[in-house]
Amino acid sequence: VAQDSMIAICQHAGILEESILSLDHDSPGNQKETCFVATDDLVLVHRSRQTGAATLQRLDASFEDHHVLRNTKKDVSLASSVTALGCDLSNNPVKVEPNGTKLTTRNASPRALHACLGVWEWFAIMQRPLFSIYDSIYGFVRSQPAGQVRDVPSKVQDEMLLTLLLAPLLPIRLDRAPLPLLVATDASKDFGFGVSVSKCNVSEAAEVCRLAERRGDYVRLTADPDDPGELPRLGKPHRLPLSKHDFRTVISAKSQWKAHSGVLEAHGYLLGLK
Repeated sequence: VAQDSMIAICQHAGILEESILSLDHDSPGNQKETCFVATDDLVLVHRSRQTGAATLQRLDASFEDHHVLRNTKKDVSLASSVTALGCDLSNNPVKVEPNGTKLTTRNASPRALHACLGVWEWFAIMQRPLFSIYDSIYGFVRSQPAGQVRDVPSKVQDEMLLTLLLAPLLPIRLDRAPLPLLVATDASKDFGFGVSVSKCNVSEAAEVCRLAERRGDYVRLTADPDDPGELPRLGKPHRLPLSKHDFRTVISAKSQWKAHSGVLEAHGYLLGLK
């Protein structure tokens, strides 16, 4: 109810529905003004300070029109940086990264560490191999009483330390333009690894960057006359103005070890990144 009410208030203030970020919907093509809603928390991101000020005025009026009381002590308006949902957001440079101040002591309650783990796992979604770090920490966060502060076991500290050491891989520059390059990777326990690349323009690369597998997005190449028929599959196809002949193979390596398909795909991704 709180989430729906907050979205309705945003729309009443003139914030476009497509500007509200959601993992279940396409990201907006025009990102001059975006926002995300988490239950009763609202964060607005603008490229123009003037636009941001105007939107905030309309938003304040919308709260009053709907008789919604705000906690003005938590208001942060037109700031160059802000901490929201456990993430540090900054506009100079434009980036988002985990909030490092949450990890300063060697003791914690299971409940508090569970909250930190939730933040780490949230960012691990962007770098999925990081999930392999966590093992002992799951037992600690399930221990009782959940609110009692206690010493954190050494193995759990090791997992926390490894998270911190790899944390530089987590920040994402939000103002970085996509490379005019498409990289395709594949991994198979029977055949090995393959990486192919094709040149494209920046707008085409940006469109591919906006796709998300969790929404069912996948790409189709433009078929050549001698190509076999396409097999049907579930999801939402996106046709690229490229054929398989536009790609060149840069890595073709035979399989030398067996592992879970997820591990192989992660290794294939790393090969493509290199």
